[in-house]
Amino acid sequence: MVGAAITLRGARRLSRDDRVAAERSETLRAYRVFVAEAVKSVAELRQLPAVTAPKVVENASAAVMNRLLGKAGAQMALRSRIHRRYGDRHLNLADHLAAATVDLRLRELPPTARAAVDAAVDYVERLSAQRSDELRAEWQKIHARLMDGGGELKLWASRTRPAGKETAPLEAAVNPSGAQPPAEHEPPPSN
Repeated sequence: MVGAAITLRGARRLSRDDRVAAERSETLRAYRVFVAEAVKSVAELRQLPAVTAPKVVENASAAVMNRLLGKAGAQMALRSRIHRRYGDRHLNLADHLAAATVDLRLRELPPTARAAVDAAVDYVERLSAQRSDELRAEWQKIHARLMDGGGELKLWASRTRPAGKETAPLEAAVNPSGAQPPAEHEPPPSN
């Protein structure tokens, strides 16, 4: 009877470890999707011309459109012009990035990865409003933060693997030397 209880407890522990490992692997996959969507969005935004202040003629034509069509009609006419000129790609990219962002915001993430996600979202929002050379150059720092966050996330995800489970591909990518990762309560080593 005691042996059966110990076996059952061990099986439950293993099941919980497998579930946590699967959740963390899924979080790592979701992070990769987010990075891919952020890169696509930034690449698209960086190709657009810099945002300029509206000219007097544009302000006058907007006022005339508002009077003729009403505010809602003028908004629809503007959207129609944007659609004819740029298509729906920017909307699809925004949708995909928003979905990837929400997915990650609902998950547990290590602090570096969470900060990298927040910085990337903030950067995309600023880049969509203004595309100055200084802002475009900032992408290299944001991208480096995303890569650092991904590295921390790999370590974090690998810490919950049950002993004896086949994890060679992930462990080889995270820890090529084969040394044990730090315990859960220890911070990861700084580079």
